[in-house]
Amino acid sequence: RQATVSFRIVNHGKDGVTEPFQTSIFPGQLSADRRSLAPYMLTTKELAAGKTMYVSRTITLPDDVHEFDVRVETDAGNKSKSDAARSTATVHFKNPAADVGRWVTIGPNHVAEGSGAVGVLFSIALDPSNPATFYVGSHGSGVWKSADGGASWNPITDSFPTLKIAALGVDPSNTARVYVATPTAGIYRSEDGGTSWTMISESTPLNLSDCCNNFIFDPANSSSIYLSSFQGVFHSTDGGASWTQSLSGGIVISMVLDKPGNRIFASLENDGDLTKTGIYALNLTGTTWDRISGCIIAGTSLPTVTAPTRITLSMSASTLYAAFRTPTTFQLFRTNGGGCRLAGHFDMQFEARWNPTGTSLGDSTVPSLLWNSIYSDPTDPNFVYATGTYFWRSIDGGMTFRVPDGGPHADDHGFAATAIPGAGNISYVVCDGGIYFSTEHGADQTWQFMGTGITNVEFYDIALAATDPNLVIGGTQDNGTEKYDASSLGWAWIQGGDGGTVAIDPTNSQNMYAMFQYASSITASSDGGATFNGIGTGLPDGAVCFNIPFEVHPKIPTTLLASCTSLWRTPLPGTTWSSIFAPANESVTLSSVDPTVDLYYAGTNIGNIYAGTSGTNFQRVFTQPSGYNVTDIQVDPTNPTLVYVAFGAGQAGRVFLLKRNSAARSSMAGVDITSNLPLGLSVGTLAVDPEFAFTVYAGTNAGVFRGQSFDSGATWFWTSYNNGLPPAVIINRLAFHPTSGVLRAGTFGRSAFEVNTDSPFGGLVEVQGKIVLLRVNDVGTGYGPPTDFMDVEAEVWLDTQPGRAFGFTLRKDTEEADHLGMLKLLRDAFNENRTVQLDLIRTGVRNGRILRVMDLPE
Repeated sequence: RQATVSFRIVNHGKDGVTEPFQTSIFPGQLSADRRSLAPYMLTTKELAAGKTMYVSRTITLPDDVHEFDVRVETDAGNKSKSDAARSTATVHFKNPAADVGRWVTIGPNHVAEGSGAVGVLFSIALDPSNPATFYVGSHGSGVWKSADGGASWNPITDSFPTLKIAALGVDPSNTARVYVATPTAGIYRSEDGGTSWTMISESTPLNLSDCCNNFIFDPANSSSIYLSSFQGVFHSTDGGASWTQSLSGGIVISMVLDKPGNRIFASLENDGDLTKTGIYALNLTGTTWDRISGCIIAGTSLPTVTAPTRITLSMSASTLYAAFRTPTTFQLFRTNGGGCRLAGHFDMQFEARWNPTGTSLGDSTVPSLLWNSIYSDPTDPNFVYATGTYFWRSIDGGMTFRVPDGGPHADDHGFAATAIPGAGNISYVVCDGGIYFSTEHGADQTWQFMGTGITNVEFYDIALAATDPNLVIGGTQDNGTEKYDASSLGWAWIQGGDGGTVAIDPTNSQNMYAMFQYASSITASSDGGATFNGIGTGLPDGAVCFNIPFEVHPKIPTTLLASCTSLWRTPLPGTTWSSIFAPANESVTLSSVDPTVDLYYAGTNIGNIYAGTSGTNFQRVFTQPSGYNVTDIQVDPTNPTLVYVAFGAGQAGRVFLLKRNSAARSSMAGVDITSNLPLGLSVGTLAVDPEFAFTVYAGTNAGVFRGQSFDSGATWFWTSYNNGLPPAVIINRLAFHPTSGVLRAGTFGRSAFEVNTDSPFGGLVEVQGKIVLLRVNDVGTGYGPPTDFMDVEAEVWLDTQPGRAFGFTLRKDTEEADHLGMLKLLRDAFNENRTVQLDLIRTGVRNGRILRVMDLPE
């Protein structure tokens, strides 16, 4: 078990802190005997006025430590005589029982797929002085660090305002200095290997992508840094504090440093002006980039760019590899000695190597699969790697390639190799399955997974099993459909390729539904995911219905509904789907069903909500005023006359509460409850709290927010509900378990989380209020629906707990006398309208068993 403490230190004063100060972090490390927790002292050299220091510290907890206070004290010792109250923060942590309102991860931290997998990684940086230290990152997971050769991983940028990582770099002259570039939040630098960070410059003018940019440090002066971007190459001479444009004219995807360390090569792409597309070279003693062209050997020249072309580069010893790819062709070249004199006195001579044209993998031509980059061993130019859908390997300097047996996961994005004398010859690949390594230059059956512990899976959707509170399935980007059973943070892979929308029969958790990515790929399993069969007959083919939303009818589990172009239905899985509602000039984006009256709802791409009894005779019942598309529809489980709807885009009008006044389809009154939900957030998913009336949770592109109304829906107030979640995490699905009340979230980039919005089952709770109902039932009568049954005779409702019931038994047993005394006290309080306190144990979503009754003084 690990604990990560993430926080920010802000200098709120008007003057900068110019002398080193210490911050005490508890827990920050293990004690000397590794059996208890101890603080970690972080030293900060300076902090300018108004600036922020970002800190993340992760440690492994002793097995017997389950509860403690997390304490952070800046300026420990108060050398600056600062306000101690503003310099200290304390929060309580309790494990393994989750605190109310604190999200905890449920993984996956690895997926049992082949040799193993996690989510996609795009960037990798190795510590050039320590072969056991790595940094990896992606466009939705932040940065992860391993200091033990991949045996364990910790997130080190969870204090950042973003999880999007554009580039990683380690200063080779000072390997404790690490750089992270983000596409939106700035460029950060750490002086202590990633424990604390300072934002050193804005990234907005650099136009960075969500991934795959890279840093290059001048070997003669590591304060001189080059950074590739969508606008070319930028250069900093002051360690990243300020940047100027060095190379312009297009996108730079690939940038490498030559072996002697005195030149940089960059590939620039400009589809609007093909004359600028090509390879450029810079002498680090100068400022002018030269375009390389026309250098030939044995009658072969670099190709003339006549169509949009992707060029990627790799450097091995003194050999430069260059790959030219168009939508239909792929050509590989490499340098081989001198011979062609260019401006700037560069000697560049290329020879042609690989030019695949045939069909060797399925129906795909080899060029179409080579969509990513070219890589090579840093010291031995015989070992070259071409990447894309597959990982291709050459052992003859790029003349021939093949896909190794037992290679890394598909879709490869980054490569690194150790070049440290005595550290072995190890190659690393980051890809859609995480990170893999080979000790044999990528030979057959030598690749091993090393990403266990990185919780970065990208979920499109999750589904909970109503009959099993521990069972969750999820459809993911790149890693298929996965299953969780609460036994560990590792999830089982049950179907894939790519995953998508998922669902589980509410009456039988063995019946599962999943898909790949298109409508016709929907599948069904009747054995808990052991086998799946296609059931997409009749649905549209092709990409028109990518990740089509579908659901199981909540009352008729043999019926499935799917939304794409129109609303589709199949009465029995495996039979042909048919369109039951196709509105003119709009597309159905979501559906939902009120099971109490079998009323179907369909939302469209222009903000209309339609309703049809049993899926027939649909009528428009509501229109979003600005015409935003419908992103979610949720019927209140305890008051189905209320329907919460989320709409994409916009500022106001993102969340509405609709009120149904009759069982039949009819116009619905709608109230905009967006209220103070922060501007700029898109709402993609909603979850209605089954325990608290007029409480709804919104999953956004920056975490979860809770909306509450304390006047029966007249006014609403939203608050952040992100305790325990990484910052700015994308929430793609929220779902409450109907019997346990646990709220779960599927994120796009940080796996899955769960939270108790109230005390968990079995927890002790105190509630106070005046009695609005006191009822005594016959022995054994019981109370409540089957999913929330309460076997009691005495039943109590309080004015402060609308829709919730509490009770106790009156049977002839050892507690009979005490319970009769509780009943008398409650009757007296009810008759005299007095306030009581009930101490109880939660036994259901909306009920609890009373242990003690106290009469409170007025």
